[in-house]
Amino acid sequence: MLSNGPKIQNLTLILSLILSLSLRAEDFGIAMPDQLEPDKYILESLENDEDNEDVSHVMGERDLDALFKKTEDEKKGSQPFVIPDTAKYNEEELSEKEKILSTGNEVPYTHENKDNLIEFKNKNIYKEIYNKGEGSFSFTYIKDEYDVTDRNNVYQQSFKNATGSKRGGSIHFNFDDYISKGWLNTFYGLGIGVGYAAGKGIFVSSPNQESNVKFQLYTVPLDLRLGFDLVPSRYFKLSLAGGPSAMGLLQSRNDLDREDDQRYRRQVSYGYFGHAKLQISINSFSESTAIKTFSQSDLTNMYFNLEARVQSYENFQDEISITGASFGLGFTFEYL
Repeated sequence: MLSNGPKIQNLTLILSLILSLSLRAEDFGIAMPDQLEPDKYILESLENDEDNEDVSHVMGERDLDALFKKTEDEKKGSQPFVIPDTAKYNEEELSEKEKILSTGNEVPYTHENKDNLIEFKNKNIYKEIYNKGEGSFSFTYIKDEYDVTDRNNVYQQSFKNATGSKRGGSIHFNFDDYISKGWLNTFYGLGIGVGYAAGKGIFVSSPNQESNVKFQLYTVPLDLRLGFDLVPSRYFKLSLAGGPSAMGLLQSRNDLDREDDQRYRRQVSYGYFGHAKLQISINSFSESTAIKTFSQSDLTNMYFNLEARVQSYENFQDEISITGASFGLGFTFEYL
């Protein structure tokens, strides 16, 4: 009976040889049966993250909690409700416009392409600016419906009844500074205007007969203004103002040379004036436009005005007076 010793030795030698060949094949990158090829993306991820202590290398996955974890210093330094470029200034150093823009009510178009800006609804921003103006400028056209009287009724016949006569009305410019703002605004200011009328001369002996002489009449009122606004709504307000005034008259005729002193007639009268305005906010109809305008300029509001003006001037060198009331339309611009 043969011994099993040599057979066992031969079998062991064959198995060792097979195992040795398998290891060498793996070393040369040759895939063995039932062996999966390594995922190149996992390998690249592992190679890129070798120096990152917060990244897990198990199955090639990242530890997201560690990756996005903030340090205590970063948490303390974060200011999510501070608009960039404004935190470094003290409130005392900011202008009124900068204070409005740095209250968290971020105005569109001023910080485009910047991160971490707080967005507010337009109406909330508009509430911050619509009644913040420190001054205003307005211009108004007033139709000439005033009562003009003189000794021989010359004005009536020359500037109202004569052929081709016209009363062009007047344009007024007002510059106001606000004393206080709120539901009741108070202000003071200065106003100036210019009016125009044209007509033909008449014969004193025959009042109904016109001459060929053409006359032009310019009126220039100058007002000192004190007034107040009632602001019941952001959509409109009521304005009342009045004060002392003076008016200059300049009359010219075309039948005399320019060097002739009689060609022009100048005179002045003191008097008073008053006006009332219904002011309708244009900005309230388009809040986004109002905010954009404010961000690019100092305009806080724009109004369309319906105005009535009362005036009285009865102290000219000639026996003439200009009194009564008239009505007009205009616009007001408020600014910081």
